Amino acid sequence: MRWFRRKSASTTKTIFGEYCATSSVHGVRYFSDPERTLCEKFWWIVMFLVSVGGCVKLIESTWLKWNLTPIVVNFENQPISVTEIPFPSFTICPPGKISKSMYNFAKEVKQIRKSGALANASDHFLAAVQLCQNILKLSKHYSEDLPEKRHPLSYSLVVANISVPMENFMGKCDFDERNSMILYLQYVMTDMGFCVNFNMLKDHRMLRKESLPVSDTYIFARGRPHRTGCTENGVIKDVNELLETIQVNRNITSNITLTKNSRHIRKRSVSSTVDYNEIWYPEKGYLKADTIDMVPYRGLGSGRYAACNLILTGHKKDLSSACEDSLNRGHKILLHSPVDYPQMINSVVIPFEHVTQIAVKPLVVKTSPNPKLRSYPPETRQCFFDGERYLKYFLIYTQNNCEIECLSNYTYERCQCVRFSMMRSEGMKVCDTRDLVCLHQAISEFIKIGSPSSEKYAKAVPKLNALSFRAKCNCMPSCTSYQYDFEMLKQSFTSGGKIDGVRADYLGTLSIFFKEPKFIAMVRSELYGLTDFIANCGGLLGLFTGTSLLSLIEIAYFCFVRPLSKRKQHSHRVSDVEKPTPIVDTAKECEEMHI
Repeated sequence: MRWFRRKSASTTKTIFGEYCATSSVHGVRYFSDPERTLCEKFWWIVMFLVSVGGCVKLIESTWLKWNLTPIVVNFENQPISVTEIPFPSFTICPPGKISKSMYNFAKEVKQIRKSGALANASDHFLAAVQLCQNILKLSKHYSEDLPEKRHPLSYSLVVANISVPMENFMGKCDFDERNSMILYLQYVMTDMGFCVNFNMLKDHRMLRKESLPVSDTYIFARGRPHRTGCTENGVIKDVNELLETIQVNRNITSNITLTKNSRHIRKRSVSSTVDYNEIWYPEKGYLKADTIDMVPYRGLGSGRYAACNLILTGHKKDLSSACEDSLNRGHKILLHSPVDYPQMINSVVIPFEHVTQIAVKPLVVKTSPNPKLRSYPPETRQCFFDGERYLKYFLIYTQNNCEIECLSNYTYERCQCVRFSMMRSEGMKVCDTRDLVCLHQAISEFIKIGSPSSEKYAKAVPKLNALSFRAKCNCMPSCTSYQYDFEMLKQSFTSGGKIDGVRADYLGTLSIFFKEPKFIAMVRSELYGLTDFIANCGGLLGLFTGTSLLSLIEIAYFCFVRPLSKRKQHSHRVSDVEKPTPIVDTAKECEEMHI
């Protein structure tokens, strides 16, 4: 047994000596070189171990980077023309939330403050209080005395009845002269009330109708009840003159009859047989070259000659002193993607008596068409592809739409009701005026996460925390997103109450255009593929030890193949030694030779 152990050790030493003498790995041949002193051998062994340790550490770092952040966002190689992306959708809200000619809110406020009879407040008053931020103190002090809405008409319809008509705050429009200056707009109910939108997808392309209440179609119809356009001269006419009959029933196709005043409007049915996915989709873009005259409209180019030009108007009869913000008088505008529903809390003000120019810079983030990216979980790539994330109220997932839905759900959990402008399902209650305090607290908690007020209310309601609730919503960006940054230039002027044939008490002009004809998009791509990872590891091994794939095969050979070969050779030698040698009778052979 001892002899066998000594023999195995001798064989291992011999094989190790052979490997050191013939190895392609740098420095290894000095380990068993008989001409090297023990000190030199020790030096080379230490240096080799240091190199191997550094190599292993860097390979570990590369693997962690590949495993934890396999996706990277870089600039795309080629610039993109603005004609290949949609013109920015924008939502404009009137300077006054309540039309004084439709409802004298200031008058009823004075009457209620004078008499103190909040119980006699009208439904118009209750709806106006929900719109006007500066009247919130009234609802805080007397929230218990405020009555519930008496009429079965929803808050959204009451707000629509007292809002400023579009023809009273937009005087003229001009976009794409090839379309005879026709501009299709749609009404949108927002947190600032009744507003007008351009170039956002229609409701049947954007919203899940089956999830929205049937009884409150006006707020959720998003453009069916009110569609309008510009005449040939560009002046917006009254909606009732343009559209005589519009059936807004969810199950009935819109029936639009055009009067003689609207003969230039292009007839376009809501129930068109056009497959809208064949026009434009965020991940696919425009699929056909001849989709210039379809929503969402393409960009026409850059500069003021390819701009959307508006004349914005304001009338004293539409401004209520009890509801307006004196510091931010003017129209409110928000630029957003055609697939994003507007949140006017992020809007900017277009002041009266100013020439305003908005130069747009697109911020587009795409995702590489590499199919391997879909194999990564959304948490790893930090985005959702189309179809990966379901939204209850929206057909198309975007981070903005997800946050709108999340805010609605949080508000309902917090207050057992939602604001009239929020997305909701059939069974969700709309907040009455007496619920405004809780409503505003919920919105503040959701938006201002981490603020002292948020922590205060989170302690008051320990089972509902805005931070954890928002995290559960998991509103990551979509893998293909469109945003529009902009620069705003303003210059004051004196209109004299008239611009280009449009008369009003307050006037202003607005031009929206792309700043540059092309832009560089961002692309989300794979940082390391398996091939890249192996190449990086091979480069590190070559740098530190001079090792290649054949070097690893060489090590495997001397660890497994060579010992087996040695053992086989040894067994053959032993068998040759143990084999008996035949004895030859030489005397007998000599006798035979003599015979």
